Amino acid sequence: MMRPQVWNGFVLAEVYPYVGLAYLTGREVDQVLRDEQITKVEVAEAVSSALAQFGLSLPDEDGALLVRLRRDGARPGAMDLGACVCVLQDGRLGLTTGDGRVIETAGDELAYVAHPEPGRYSQVLKVPGVYYGEVV
Repeated sequence: MMRPQVWNGFVLAEVYPYVGLAYLTGREVDQVLRDEQITKVEVAEAVSSALAQFGLSLPDEDGALLVRLRRDGARPGAMDLGACVCVLQDGRLGLTTGDGRVIETAGDELAYVAHPEPGRYSQVLKVPGVYYGEVV
């Protein structure tokens, strides 16, 4: 059975409303998470909500989404492709915007990270069911 394909631009358009902050580097986001004890909106929550509108079901917690992607054999992605999931060293997830920038959790909102540090992400994965210009 062929999975539905959702254009990666639609996924990003549905995730952007969750973004309320912007930081230059990922280190700044890490500092915010260390300093504040606030409810954490996870990237998986926004991705799951975005894909649900197109009939695709994914977990809404970062850890569970990562397990699912690995179990389903998610293919390697790239920082210059929009809507790929990237894995931080501590297990949190990010979402690529297609221009080398990433959306990450920053407490009760998601944050746009303009210049993520090299090596910040241990892995970048394509999301099954998302169209990146080829069938995934």
